[in-house]
Amino acid sequence: MKTFAAVAFVRRAFTPVLVDRFALAIVLILALLVRFYAISVPAIWNDEAYSLLLARETPERIWALTARDVHPPLYYMLLHYWVSVWGDSALSARALSALADLGTLLLCIKLMSLIATRRATWIAALLLALLPISVRYSQEVRMDRLLGCWLMAATVALGCWVSVA
Repeated sequence: MKTFAAVAFVRRAFTPVLVDRFALAIVLILALLVRFYAISVPAIWNDEAYSLLLARETPERIWALTARDVHPPLYYMLLHYWVSVWGDSALSARALSALADLGTLLLCIKLMSLIATRRATWIAALLLALLPISVRYSQEVRMDRLLGCWLMAATVALGCWVSVA
């Protein structure tokens, strides 16, 4: 009789919502640790230096300098305000990309919850949290991670729109 009471208690205590919140916390902590581990160890390379030099300019000058560039100025503008608040060290500049990649991870979880089972959602989240190429590029001062975040946001918006329609 006690075993049935224990099973009932466990089922009440570990509701799907609680399990999902716990899984989200674990995946986010894991993703944070992996992305911020030794983030400032490699030296700033040429493309990152170019991004940081542009970020030091005024917003008007950034618009003028990126007018003929293949990369749109949104990232440089965002980086400009980011380094004005947090400084232009390698850690603070690379943190913007790492946080954008965490946003991509959260949006991936939302997208998967719309189109897949809970188990598939958390497997995909764990894989993206530990994906080596994602971790590598989230530690660079470039617009790639922000672009990925915007693309995932657009995909989630489309998924929400389709599920409502």
